[in-house]
Amino acid sequence: MTKLRIGAVQFGVSNSIENNTKEIKKAVDWAHQSKCNFMITPEVALTGYTVSEYNIHTCDEYEKALADIVKYSASKGVGVMLGTLWLEDKDHIGVGGIRGKKYNQVRVYDADGRFIDQVSKTHTISFDMDCIPGTKTPVITINHGGKTFKVGILICNDLAGNYWNGGDNLPKKIMEAQADVIVHCSNSSKDFFNPGEKELHDDFHSSVTQFMSYATNIPFISVDNVNNINGIKIDSGTSYPSGVYLPLKIEYSSPRSETDYFYYDIEKI
Repeated sequence: MTKLRIGAVQFGVSNSIENNTKEIKKAVDWAHQSKCNFMITPEVALTGYTVSEYNIHTCDEYEKALADIVKYSASKGVGVMLGTLWLEDKDHIGVGGIRGKKYNQVRVYDADGRFIDQVSKTHTISFDMDCIPGTKTPVITINHGGKTFKVGILICNDLAGNYWNGGDNLPKKIMEAQADVIVHCSNSSKDFFNPGEKELHDDFHSSVTQFMSYATNIPFISVDNVNNINGIKIDSGTSYPSGVYLPLKIEYSSPRSETDYFYYDIEKI
């Protein structure tokens, strides 16, 4: 039996690259102690939702921070699935003179620090501003212990984004690609104005997470940001649930307002 252990961290993602880096390294330490092979973070866990400030002039600082995290995690023997904004094709001139192609990504590095693959958010929202939607089926391949594991990666609204605007049903596409597990990294809004509005969203997010595990018959590992989407601390708790969701069972559910670590094992004969 070959086991792939994926750890997850729920924490308060801020707009401070120093604070976010510190929290991610603490999570890597926990993952190392817990014998995790990979560690996943919330959406844009490194950069925060600083989309307008993330550009050709500022991305170098974030890229150095990512390289530092990857080097640190490799020193601990832990792979990372890291949420971050990312700039590709830096010579490209886009609308409004924007240099480069900006994406909201989960970038995956193995336990030796080698880049495996990335997934870009497909169902972008207003907070993603000039981020380019991803177009490929969001499944990556991890070779571990002589076995091949297929990991589907959904970024926030990619889980339920087609319920209103249409577009690809990404969980279904991941199921058709025969993934072994689905990772869901989110960073959701929590500061609604109308009474009951957040509760309505929370209930929907919890239900769709559980239902999509049931519909795809694939385990879900989900993790959200404790802070509000703008990086400000808020006491209302996450909107998407963090935890492990099996087709007919909630295996683990994180407390809504605290930093939390957990893991799940995917096994292959």
